[in-house]
Amino acid sequence: MNQPKLILETIQRIANMKQRYILTSLSFILFFCCVVFSTHPLNVIGDAHAGLSAQPVVSEPVMSEPLISETIISDAIVSEQQATNAVFNRIEQHDKTIVVNNRNHRVIFDKNGVNFAPTQGPNWHWQIKHTKSVAPIVNKRMVEYIHPQYTERYLLKAQTIEQRFIIEKPYRAKHDLIIEGSINSAGQFSTTSTGWRWQNTEGGVNLGQVTVFDAKGNILPATMHTSARHRNITIAASDLHGAHYPVTIDPEIGSNDFRISEKALDTLDFDVSYNSTDITYNVTTNEFFIVWSARQTMTGEREIYGQRVNATTSAIIGSDVRLSDMGPDGDTNYDAFFHAAAYNSQNNEYFVVWVGDDDTRSLVDGEAEIFGQRVNAVTAEEIGVDVRYSDMGPDGDTSYGADTPDVSYNENRNEYLIVWQGDDTGALVNGEFEIYSQRINASDGSEIGLDKRLSDMGPDGNTGFQAATPALSFNANNNV
Repeated sequence: MNQPKLILETIQRIANMKQRYILTSLSFILFFCCVVFSTHPLNVIGDAHAGLSAQPVVSEPVMSEPLISETIISDAIVSEQQATNAVFNRIEQHDKTIVVNNRNHRVIFDKNGVNFAPTQGPNWHWQIKHTKSVAPIVNKRMVEYIHPQYTERYLLKAQTIEQRFIIEKPYRAKHDLIIEGSINSAGQFSTTSTGWRWQNTEGGVNLGQVTVFDAKGNILPATMHTSARHRNITIAASDLHGAHYPVTIDPEIGSNDFRISEKALDTLDFDVSYNSTDITYNVTTNEFFIVWSARQTMTGEREIYGQRVNATTSAIIGSDVRLSDMGPDGDTNYDAFFHAAAYNSQNNEYFVVWVGDDDTRSLVDGEAEIFGQRVNAVTAEEIGVDVRYSDMGPDGDTSYGADTPDVSYNENRNEYLIVWQGDDTGALVNGEFEIYSQRINASDGSEIGLDKRLSDMGPDGNTGFQAATPALSFNANNNV
């Protein structure tokens, strides 16, 4: 991971956790949390992202925006979230029609409105009423319709699109603002706890409640009435007169207007764990490198993939590449998940690590260890093969394992340091988790020394004390 992201992420984690312990080791600073389990040991063996939840709605990952400081990376003008979203949405423009292809859906924008078509589930069409039809435009990988009083904007996210209406200039009219439109869908209409849904036997499309806020974050009262074929949003003129502009009208702020059933993922080429996406910044070429885990539905195998993205324009560079090779191809018993990435400025390489269930050497199915892969930053091609870096417990014993890795690059020594949460032998007992590390020679990917235990949570042999979720950052000025 790049240093700015790691610093900000660790600050966020400190704010969210009640207890933190800081250790200095091997010229890095490591943050980890102490989690006390009295009756329920922490389970680190397995793929938390391998299966989707039983809920019928796929939700958007929670990512802060932006995560990279512009004072440190002056050339990058798109955020990490924007770059990640760009990986999963391919935009085509045909005359006055814009088509967005996503693995989960296809959206057509034209002068007649928006047609949202999930891979499985009912088509859902929306068109503004009582205003002149306008052609859509692409603006910084958003699709917009410029209406006289507001801009109708669509944010293209990893698994969804989000609809917003932006009032740029102060509203002067004496009458209330009403945004009204027609809906056309063959799905069965129903009201849900969070809004409305159009559903068929294959899946559904959801529309959330509305929130309106101004430039200072003040919430403005609004109402939204929705039926199977109609929707209108009303905001009182008096509230708009006292607002700070621009004003944003967001159906269900913080969530997504259009969501698709998990059933829609069943027939896709990839079932992508977007919420486990990681990203690192290449200062040499002003690019992001995004990594994620995905299960190929044709074979059922989950592996790690990567994609280069221009940090100024969010344009996709080349094709996505597969980075991991866990077990024989075609065997669903072996997986790769929980990944992290770092950029090597000296060799212009990326280094990606993950939790893997592999069959190399004397490992067996269900035995999770940490693996890594060097990647050429110019071509995104693999350098060498996957390498195993952790050694938790005796090989062949699935009671022990490694989980939730992080990685950082030491430019002074041209080394990586990997950290992870592990269940190991020695003075510890099965189910007792501590933080471990491994130094890596960045020039060839070889290990420097052995795994090292970094944390000491409670007395050894007591599974009621745990260390979990390590995060890592390198301080180049002090080499710590």
